[in-house]
Amino acid sequence: MVSDRYPGLLSSNPNSLFVFMEKLYFNAEDSIHGRRLWSYDEKNLPVLVSKIYIGATDSDPSSMIVFNNKLYFSGRDEFDSGEIWEYDGINRPVKKASFGMDLAYDSKPGNFILNGNRLYFTVGLKLWSFDGIHQPVPLVSLNYNSEPSHAVFEPDPVSMNGRLYLISFDPEKREGLYVFSNAHAEITVATCGSYEFNGKVLTQPGTYIDTILNFQGADSIVTLYLVINALDTGVIQNQSVLISKDSIDSHQWIECDNGCVPIEGETGRIFTAKKTGHYAVIVSNGECIDTSAVYAVIISGTIENTFEGNILVYPNPTTGPLTIDLGREYSSVVFTINGPDGRILQKDRLKQVKVTNLDLPGPAGIYILTVTSGRDKARFRVVKVSL
Repeated sequence: MVSDRYPGLLSSNPNSLFVFMEKLYFNAEDSIHGRRLWSYDEKNLPVLVSKIYIGATDSDPSSMIVFNNKLYFSGRDEFDSGEIWEYDGINRPVKKASFGMDLAYDSKPGNFILNGNRLYFTVGLKLWSFDGIHQPVPLVSLNYNSEPSHAVFEPDPVSMNGRLYLISFDPEKREGLYVFSNAHAEITVATCGSYEFNGKVLTQPGTYIDTILNFQGADSIVTLYLVINALDTGVIQNQSVLISKDSIDSHQWIECDNGCVPIEGETGRIFTAKKTGHYAVIVSNGECIDTSAVYAVIISGTIENTFEGNILVYPNPTTGPLTIDLGREYSSVVFTINGPDGRILQKDRLKQVKVTNLDLPGPAGIYILTVTSGRDKARFRVVKVSL
């Protein structure tokens, strides 16, 4: 006897013996831990690998297999009755997948077998595939008999020439030998926008699984790992200054009032408009390209002024009322208002004036206010907004 894990009349019931990294692993129980995973190096006493189940309840490790140079086994913890665990021989086992708890069917993974670069196993009435990276994928139903009393059976899968041979049932509940070709493809796609997958237009990144029929009517399981490289085309506007929210990729600012032509030299993240107009930015990362929304920039304020001092025109923008402060009193001043279409809408001559009030006629838009007194002239761009 190598070791008595359960001294006395009771048995430790060792089973599921498996060799990994020159150690013997097995399932056994003692009076303290319940049924757990143990290792034995032929020199020392067997060692408890890990308590994947808190308390003395069985974790019941079984169906051991080496996959991707690590030990995989079926077990359970306090959260689920059926799980797949990965163990590297050194650190604590890691739970890779869980299958919940089903009172009618056995939800514990079993019948582990390698075929190609994947691990195949059964859970309840389905055959699953696992690549060691992504979540396991359900492939086919093995038993069309839905009676719980017949839910557990041994498909006895074997791998030969890239195919799985196993025992299953047809819709009429007749048992037979079946072959499952490795008809499972994985596709990783990185796209800039939407992607069409088997007739469906996908707009969100994620993992998608679908069944595609070939010309012979056989099923092919395709798993799509979709990555959408969405560019950030948001823009922060501070009056005439536009700032792209994308701080990584390339930029090209365009003038939308002039056929959306690129503005020469404006390839930075920050753009300052020099004239009133509509602008946008094209963002590109070399593979994907997208354009922001259009932003209106209104340049208001003084256009020219030959008066000695500053003339204040406020508020600007305005809903209509406008105050003009000339800074000092002038004997004669002419105030001219041109509308958005360039036509003269109003012209007033005032005498002995320092401050006056006007009201912009017409709809919202950009108006030009001209103030003249003798040889002095000042022009202002004033914006009228809607209430």
